[in-house]
Amino acid sequence: MSIRQYIPVKVAADPDPAVFCPPRGYEIPADPNILEPDPEWYPVGNPGNEEIILTCSDGGDRRIAFYTTIQNAGTYTVYVYGASNELLNTQVKANSAVWSYQFTAGAGFAGTGQTTFKVKIVPTLGTNHILGFCCQSISGNPIQNWQILQAKFNTPGITALSSAFAGIDALRGIEFFSSLNSLSLCANMCYNCSSLKSIAFPALPALTTFASAFYGCNLLTSCIFNGPLPLCNTMTSMFYQCLSLPSQVYPADLPEMTNMTSIHYGNAALRSVTLPLTMNKLFQMSSAFYSCNAIQRIKMPASLPLLEQLQSTFSNCKVLNTIDFCTSVPKLVNCMNMCYGSPALKSFTFPATLNYLTNLSYTFGWCYSLKTLTMPTNAPEVTTLYQVCANCYVLSSCTLPSALTKVTTLYQAFMNCYEMTTCIYPPTMDAVLTMYCAHFYNKLLTSITFPTSMNACTTAGQGLQGSTSLVTCVMPSSMNAIQSLNAFLFGCTALTSVTPPPSLPAITDISSFTSSDLLLSYFGQVTFPAIQVNAGGITSGRLLTSYYQPTLRASIFNISSGPLIGNMMTSVEIDWANSTYGGTSPQILLNYLNLSSSEINRILTALPTVSGKTINVSLCTGSAGCTPAIATAKGWTVVK
Repeated sequence: MSIRQYIPVKVAADPDPAVFCPPRGYEIPADPNILEPDPEWYPVGNPGNEEIILTCSDGGDRRIAFYTTIQNAGTYTVYVYGASNELLNTQVKANSAVWSYQFTAGAGFAGTGQTTFKVKIVPTLGTNHILGFCCQSISGNPIQNWQILQAKFNTPGITALSSAFAGIDALRGIEFFSSLNSLSLCANMCYNCSSLKSIAFPALPALTTFASAFYGCNLLTSCIFNGPLPLCNTMTSMFYQCLSLPSQVYPADLPEMTNMTSIHYGNAALRSVTLPLTMNKLFQMSSAFYSCNAIQRIKMPASLPLLEQLQSTFSNCKVLNTIDFCTSVPKLVNCMNMCYGSPALKSFTFPATLNYLTNLSYTFGWCYSLKTLTMPTNAPEVTTLYQVCANCYVLSSCTLPSALTKVTTLYQAFMNCYEMTTCIYPPTMDAVLTMYCAHFYNKLLTSITFPTSMNACTTAGQGLQGSTSLVTCVMPSSMNAIQSLNAFLFGCTALTSVTPPPSLPAITDISSFTSSDLLLSYFGQVTFPAIQVNAGGITSGRLLTSYYQPTLRASIFNISSGPLIGNMMTSVEIDWANSTYGGTSPQILLNYLNLSSSEINRILTALPTVSGKTINVSLCTGSAGCTPAIATAKGWTVVK
């Protein structure tokens, strides 16, 4: 049996059409995968039984080293042949001992018109099998990069090729002239062999590992398995950064496969992949297709009963639009970054029940084309939805699992989901600590239902900022641990009614809470704590007639309207006497409000005695007729 891989003939570059254009057009260039030997190479012939033949260049690094393992701890013999099959050197080495050789530049290794010489490796006793082969760096030299161009194996008993050619960046081809029924180890076999273009294997019934086998082989275009892989259990980083690999077909069944982490990481040319139908022991597939920027569709096996890890599996795939996901993946734990940064993905469906899933952080973040998302109906162990759908611009809705009792973060969960219209949180989702920017700029959001209990949540800053279609907002009364509501409803230009929690005993920041909400006509009263609260930037809606929060003690207070929108606010009430008014001047800003002179004077009367503070009431309806002396006598500067 012969599984052959030859080296491409060198093809001359096409002439510049601006200089020369043949009347019948150019001939089609030779296919780089045409199986022909390079004519400039020394014709080394094919290996006999139990032989390895290496075609080596007499240029570049002239230091050769490797070791060979022989059955029964036998010795092996190495022959070096130069021009005209001239024998230049013979050495016998003990089992697994390193053979090394250094030759002089221009010493005549290659014949006229040729650039290569031959190294032949055989067991000294012909009845012994070659069990293993591995290149080495020559003693005293840390770099292993001698110029092997081609390797031919007729080694039916070989068991190990781990790291056999690791770092040999001149290697262009490997040929197998026998079965490989005993080969079990191929980890790092061609690690960083950056000139290798293709390889074909016979049946590999004993193989257990292909980990990093072709890592960094950026010219590899083909890897063919001519038989099953019944014992193979790991392919981690097998084709890592194989930039030229256009497709890959795996055996129909990988019954022992457990780990495919980063198997196609960075395969920028990969357009199709045929995964096994069954991989019943697979538990790890993280980063498997990371940055596969040419693939449009990936079909997963229907069932992966032990799969736990899908972190970054389909991340950064620029044209991936369809994932035929598993219908059963009951042990799935981690989907962090799973499809992050895959802007062409249009839809995704999880299985109904994922009882062990914990992490959905960034899962669909920056999937700009994601229109439909079917979440599992039951995922009781999920702890985080951090940026789960951030920047999914066209996602219209998301029905969350019914039980999310362990979720602690909604940080930017649906940020910039411009077309999301509704969001219903499960009523028992009571462990949330933060919903910062959770629905930032959900421009079409018309309805949101918060969990019944949110007494663990401490920050909701910018939570609904820019939700320009939202008309009403009813916050649960249990949201009483909140410390920040900064810009929570900023720019909700359709908002008419806000019902905040009746008591906010831990609040420290409500700056810009309802800023620029021009239609707001109702804002519920809140009981504030006896501490100073940042209340800067509260721009009133033009329909709000009163701002009445008598328990609010402000470290800074800013409530204003604008010259073109009009304003109906006739009264403002906070705890004027017990507020500290810090920061830069003005510490109190009341602009463009419909405050009468008597209302302004009432406010000035309620102010405490201070030093170096400013209140600005200019452009209010009654500012011209107010009495600044009421406040200036207490250390205030009054701008009217």
